[in-house]
Amino acid sequence: MLCKTLGIPETRESRARLVTKLQWRCYGSLIEKRDTLKRKFVGVCPRSSRRDFVRLNTPNYDTTCWTVQLIMFIHISGFTNDGITLPKNLRRNYERAVNSDSSDSDGGDTNEVVFALVRWLTPHPDALLRDSERRPLSPPPLDMNHALWTYATETRQLINRRILNRNILYFPGKDAQERSNNAELERRGRFDLVEPNSFETFVNCTRINTTIVPEQILETITIPF
Repeated sequence: MLCKTLGIPETRESRARLVTKLQWRCYGSLIEKRDTLKRKFVGVCPRSSRRDFVRLNTPNYDTTCWTVQLIMFIHISGFTNDGITLPKNLRRNYERAVNSDSSDSDGGDTNEVVFALVRWLTPHPDALLRDSERRPLSPPPLDMNHALWTYATETRQLINRRILNRNILYFPGKDAQERSNNAELERRGRFDLVEPNSFETFVNCTRINTTIVPEQILETITIPF
C-alpha cells in the first residue's frame, strides 16, 4: 500500500527498502482539530472493541460517498531527498496529531507523515437508491433513517494461506475454525492508507448479520436522542 501511495514500483526490493530505511510507529487513535472537525478517532482501543467508521472527502464524480472503517494510525519517518522521498502532495505540517495513549505530539515535516490504515466499505447489493448525501439507502422499512453497506473486496496476491496460518492467532475467534473464517474474510478486504485530513465526519455504523456474505453494515443517519 505504501509503494502505491508513494508512486514507487511495487516490488520485493521496494518493500524491503521501506521496511528497513523508514521508521514506523503504529498507534490506536488520533485527535483531529480543525475548524470543521474536532474529534478523537479510534482504530484500536485497549479498553473496548470500538473501531470508528469515517466519511472521507468524496469527489463530485462519484455517485456514492466514500466511507471507511479505521484500523489504526501509522506515523512514518525517515524520508530523505537522496533516499526514499516523500512526494510533495503528502508533505503536511501537522499542528497536532496526538496518540491519546501518551502526552507526546508529533510535529510533521518533509521527513514524516501520518496515515490512517482503513478498510473500505461499498454499498450493499440490496441498497439500490442514494439519498441527497449519496448514501446507499437501506431497503424498506429501514430506509427512512439508515444506509446499508458491506466491506469492499479485492484480490490480494501477497496474502496466501501459508501467511494466514502463520498469523492465525492474531485473528478474532473463539476457536480455530472461527479464526480461519475471519482470516479468509480479511484476506479479501480492500485496505488503504489515507491522510487524516481527508476525514469529513464520524459515521455511526453497526455490523449486523456478521455470519453471512456479504456482511451487512448498517449506518444510522440520525441518532434519535
